[in-house]
Amino acid sequence: MKEIYCSNCKKSFGLYNEKYFSDKSLEKMKIHHCSLHVFYGHVVIIRDPVELVLTKNIGLK
Repeated sequence: MKEIYCSNCKKSFGLYNEKYFSDKSLEKMKIHHCSLHVFYGHVVIIRDPVELVLTKNIGLK
């Protein structure tokens, strides 16, 4: 699973299964759906499962 995530406003744009969505298609979705966030200077990233587990274990949201 991978997640498209805005680290400035702590918003998740969705979790995507790597079986169905390649890295290239996730980048396209990030550009298309998160363009306003990037325009306003936010940092939108695609997080790996390791980062998801670490932030949940630490208690970050």
